Amino acid sequence: MHNESIEDILRNRLSEMKPTAFFCWLKKQKEILNEISKFTEKLNDRKFSLRTKLYWYLNNLVDFPRCTVCGKLIEKDIVNMKIGYHRTCCKKCCYKDESRNKKISEV
Repeated sequence: MHNESIEDILRNRLSEMKPTAFFCWLKKQKEILNEISKFTEKLNDRKFSLRTKLYWYLNNLVDFPRCTVCGKLIEKDIVNMKIGYHRTCCKKCCYKDESRNKKISEV
């Protein structure tokens, strides 16, 4: 668990600012960056974006999501703050994803 007041500050700023301005502001907030870094310690030994670390922090993630097809961990950066992670780990699994294929066949 992490500091709720910092989470509130981040969510408010994120909703008020454009993404580029938000991340420029965030990079200057040492206390908040330290808090995010502590919470996302699992990501610190590899090169993950600040966006991914923030996503983990705001969504209380402690591990990578698993591919809905093969179950492999999706150890990549997020797509964006709104989408988060893809449901599958690779294109091969994407093409095998039954829910995706069902949506396509309904069109």
